[in-house]
Amino acid sequence: MNNLNFNSIRLLYFAHVGNSSFFLAVCLFLKERRIEENDILVYIGMIIAIPSILLGLNITKYFAKTKKENQNQLLRYRMIKMIQAGVINGSAVINLAALFYTGNQYSMYTGIVIIIVLISRFPTEKEMNELLPPPKVENKNMDDRF
Repeated sequence: MNNLNFNSIRLLYFAHVGNSSFFLAVCLFLKERRIEENDILVYIGMIIAIPSILLGLNITKYFAKTKKENQNQLLRYRMIKMIQAGVINGSAVINLAALFYTGNQYSMYTGIVIIIVLISRFPTEKEMNELLPPPKVENKNMDDRF
């Protein structure tokens, strides 16, 4: 497998992790800022957190089962990981936006947990080979042709 192509998947995934982490750092730096007194965003973020984590963790199995003709293993894995990262990262951003607007610490804790989940799902070649086994190449002997 071309290691450069696999590193591009890791770089894109790292961008998702960096996005949430940087937003968390900005929110912590501006911790005295409270724009909204209403904590409805906190509740919405927490309600969205658990289903998005569960969906993000299980979406890989769903997309691994759906196979298209002549699709490259590396391209399929990249698609699966970017969808997974987007779902989980979206939930983290919603919770961190709630932290930014309300200053509620529960949103910060929820966002940190989601970022940890996102980091734990970092792309590996082992996971790719388990989800999408490489195609078997049949070894034909020269004697079989005659």
